Amino acid sequence: MHGQHVGTLDLNTATLDELKMVPGVNEATAKKIVENRPYARTDELITKKVLSKPAYDSIKEHIAVAKPPSK
Repeated sequence: MHGQHVGTLDLNTATLDELKMVPGVNEATAKKIVENRPYARTDELITKKVLSKPAYDSIKEHIAVAKPPSK
């Protein structure tokens, strides 16, 4: 399956292939998202320096965090 992802992906559980379906997310970005898990909020992509603010703004409607990670 290729192309645009419909709905939202959980940043903590999405696979690399699922992340790459988000418009604007390439292989390197998807790997950075996975490497910086877990996330409590989607905007941690900015604070953890995974994405720039403009890049985050362009994908934020495609991503979510279902629940805070348990320690």
